[in-house]
Amino acid sequence: ALLGSASACTGQNTWDFFMLVMQWPPTQCMSQNYGCSTYSKTFFTLHGLWPDNVDGSYPCTCTNEQFDENAVSSIMPEMEKFWPSYASSDKSFWSHEWTKHGTCATYNSTFVPDQKAFFEDALNLRSKFSINQALAQAGILPNDSSTVSSDNFVSAISSAVGGEAAIDCDSKGNLDSVTICVSPNLQPMACPPAVTPNRCPSQMTFPATNKAYAPLLNATFA
Repeated sequence: ALLGSASACTGQNTWDFFMLVMQWPPTQCMSQNYGCSTYSKTFFTLHGLWPDNVDGSYPCTCTNEQFDENAVSSIMPEMEKFWPSYASSDKSFWSHEWTKHGTCATYNSTFVPDQKAFFEDALNLRSKFSINQALAQAGILPNDSSTVSSDNFVSAISSAVGGEAAIDCDSKGNLDSVTICVSPNLQPMACPPAVTPNRCPSQMTFPATNKAYAPLLNATFA
């Protein structure tokens, strides 16, 4: 899982907590251009809600249940706004997230009983944590021409959500994603040690724009 220590599925259906992973659109659009030229988002969007283990391992594809558009039709507008893909069609992205992670989330959770709940819970958690607002209250705003302390960035988010969060940057030091860890009953918790809290340089960029588009790369989803 992203920011974790393991690189392959466990082959088991058990897990300990969720990683709510959110992407920063300007950075996503520096390396990929799918849809980036048609809209501009200045708020965090979802990558996924991933079951994970405290040792950094994670389950995946726990059942063969396929993504069903009809199951999420009532929340599709929110998904299109807050859970877009930057590398393929939205539906391909959602299908991947459901197949790899959602089938495990629903396999072992009374709080995420079905497909709609998986996507709706992630949307609700994203809204609940209000990352943009937490950063703004700490005086941290997107800016292309200045840097920010990555430790201060993590602290601002962690204080707001009530548990140590984690961040990741691209190879140039631009903020790429924020991860918040939540318990099986969807309450914020400190990310365990296997989830590296800060994979950014000490001074990082929280970009306001994507600066330049690049050709669409062959994308792989986590």
